[in-house]
Formats: sequence, C-alpha cells, structure tokens
Amino acid sequence: IRSLIAHTLDQMALGGMYDLIDGGFCRYSTDEAWLVPHFEKMTYDNALLCSLYAKAGIVYGEEKYLQTARECADFMMNFMMEDDLFYSASDADSEGEEGKYFVYSYDEIIDVMNRIGVPDTQQAAKLVGASPEGNFEGHCIIRLSSSRRPEWFEPFKEELRRLRRERLYPFIDRKIITAWNAMMIKALFVLGKSDGRYTQQGKNTLAKLTASMSANGVLKHSTLIHKEAKIDAFLEDYAYLCSALIEAYQATLEEAYLIEAQRFANKALELYYEEGKWYFSRGTFTTVGEIDDGTYPSAMAVMVASLLSLGLLIDDKYRRFAFKSLEYISLKLMKTPIYYPTLTAQAIRWLNEERLVKATSERLLQLRQPFSYPFVLLKNDETLENFLICGQNACFSTTDDAGRIDEILRSTL
Repeated sequence: IRSLIAHTLDQMALGGMYDLIDGGFCRYSTDEAWLVPHFEKMTYDNALLCSLYAKAGIVYGEEKYLQTARECADFMMNFMMEDDLFYSASDADSEGEEGKYFVYSYDEIIDVMNRIGVPDTQQAAKLVGASPEGNFEGHCIIRLSSSRRPEWFEPFKEELRRLRRERLYPFIDRKIITAWNAMMIKALFVLGKSDGRYTQQGKNTLAKLTASMSANGVLKHSTLIHKEAKIDAFLEDYAYLCSALIEAYQATLEEAYLIEAQRFANKALELYYEEGKWYFSRGTFTTVGEIDDGTYPSAMAVMVASLLSLGLLIDDKYRRFAFKSLEYISLKLMKTPIYYPTLTAQAIRWLNEERLVKATSERLLQLRQPFSYPFVLLKNDETLENFLICGQNACFSTTDDAGRIDEILRSTL
C-alpha cells in the first residue's frame, strides 16, 4: 500500500496539475500523465491535499512530501487569504486564455536559465519539461522529470515567479465558505506538527472563522469577505468545523477547542440528525446527507468521525450516535464499501479498539513520532506524572518513557 501511495503522491507533485512555481494544486488533470490541468484552483482541493502530503511526510519521514505541503499552504496564505480567512477559488483563465498566467515560452525558460547560470540549458530545459514545440498549445508547463529537484531549481523558480508578477492574475472568487476554511484550518494544524508557524496560522484562522461565521450558537455557511454572513450553515459546515476543532485540540491540547467541537456537534445533532439518518439541509430545501465521497469526503462521514473522537475524549454518548449512523447505512457499506471510503474507514475504526494516551499537556506536546496504530487520540490530564494508556472504558498501562508508548499500544491490541 505504501508504494501505491508514494507513487501517486510523487507523480502528482512533479508539476502540471501541481503548480511548482506558486505552489498549490489545480482542480484536475485533462490527461493521463497529470501534465495538463484545468488551471482553476479550489480551496478544498488544496486543503485536503496539503493535509495528505503533510501526513505522508510525517508518517513516512519524507521531507519531499512536507515540502509540497508547505508550498501548498504558502500558496493559500499568499494568494488566497485575507484577514486570516481563505477565499474559495481562483479561475483557470486570464485575459481570455486558459492557463495564460501559468505557462511560459521556451525562450523565456532558456533566458531565465542563462541569467542564473544553469549549465547546459538545453538538457536542463528537458528536466523541467520544456521544449521548443512546448507541451501545451505551443507553451511550456513546468513539470519535473523526477522527484529530486535540480540544485538550481529554487533560483529558477524565483525568476519564473518574477515573470508571473508582470502578468494579470486570474480572477479570485472572494467568497468565504465555512466548510472549506475548516478543511484548510485542519491542514494547517496537521502541517504544524512539523513547523509551528502553520499551527499559529491555524489558530488565527480558526478564531476569525468562528467569530465571523457564527452567532448565538448558530453557524453560517458563506459570505463575501468583509460582509455579514446570512446563509445558515449546512451539515458539511458543522462537520468540517468539528473536525478542525478536534485537530486543533490534538495539536495544542487547549481545552477551549474541545469544548467548541462539542458545542457545534450538539448543534449538528439537533439540526440534522434523526435516528441514524443525517440531513444535509433542513427547512425550505430539505435534502438527505450523501454518504458517498464526491468532490470531497461526505459530510456525514466527517461528522461520524468527529462523534467517534468526541466519544473517546469527552462522553461515550457520542459514540452511540456514530454507531446508529453507521448502522443506518450498514447494508450499503457492506455491499460496496469502495463507494464510501470515508464512512468505510469509520466503520473499521468502530470495529477496532480505540486508544487514548493521557499525560500533562507539556509531555504530550513533546511527542513527535507518529503511532503505528491509527486509532489513537491524545488527552491532557495535568494530574498525571507519567503517560497513561487507556481504552474506551478503562486504562491499563503507564510509562515514564515516551519511546515505549508505541510498543505498549501494540501490546494491548
């Protein structure tokens, strides 16, 4: 499985669908090589892929994945953020041409290489996918031939950025969507485990989002930047915000995030839950929540994941809501689990024993290595002197040695 994941991540990050110059992923590729994208960039794509590359970098100990995650986050912070909130999308075309901002002529590339002193410019051009005839309508999309970037690539990239600054940037949709911002917040906290500046940005954006998109305990769905939000939230807004708040708690162990996650989960249950069935919206336009992963993971699945986490961290009653949700759609899950990957993952999580590692915040925040068992959460307890390893209903092991936690977790399964 690791080889499949690594191959996919490597090929996507070579360039084309991934923008090697400004960072960030385009919406999709139009060819089998992932070279020619539809140049539109969406916040949800970049949030989910940033999180994925960050997790892969941490779990596999691969710096190249962390670099892609950082570049992705930096793109969002540099181009798609205002007052700590993230816009929703940027267009594919500018000046009436798709990709005009993103592509280069062969002469431009050779000129830049000569300017920064790259040896054998013709061979170097091949390394970045450039040729006189081009690879996209006579122009060149930058795509590396291997994951190992040439030593001259960073100054080369800076010069290509400078050329872009002279061009008209594609139109940006300055809509603020709660769910999509929450996805990006979660990605920042995941990436923050390897670089603290992203944790701080996650905290800043989370504070701004909850302040501007909720009032009197009711969440809002979207608004234009600097405008009052008036559209009530849908299930996906509650689900992804809960998920972001739980990730914020895991990253910082600040209790306020856990309390907020519980508050929004309670509201989601009140508004959208009915004996195992979830609604995406209620009221004038009542729609049932989808269980399959479409453009991004099912809101119901993300909500179930948050309820399982809250059940372990706060109160077992949330696990019962999660179980009823899984039970409600269990027949479909059993027949075609591949259609519902996020919900299937939560069903597997339910069927396996979860683990909780307790200690003081200071000690838990010093844990850097990922656990080999996937269903583990952290919970701060300032009364403890050592690490305490617990299951769903009881605690059964303690250690003063952080390096032994993973071994103890495996021994309890």
